[in-house]
Amino acid sequence: MSKAFLLLNCKLGYEKSIVEHLRKIEDVKDVGQVYGEHDLVVQVESETLEQLKQTINRKIPQIDYLIFNEVLICGGEDEWRRFYGHMKR
Repeated sequence: MSKAFLLLNCKLGYEKSIVEHLRKIEDVKDVGQVYGEHDLVVQVESETLEQLKQTINRKIPQIDYLIFNEVLICGGEDEWRRFYGHMKR
């Protein structure tokens, strides 16, 4: 099982709509509205790292008025390398 947390921002006034869209995505396990630097914290879990990558890179970005800020992948160095490939930190 692969897991990640996303820290997202939304265009003002679209938070409720974005939360509804996120909850319809199969791998999205939880969505929380927060106050501070970010608007939403999203928990994503998938059977494989590749499926997690597909959800984060292809399904979620299709939602209008959503701004990605940070992706936090749970796991060690090996998980990070498998997700990002040969990118340097």
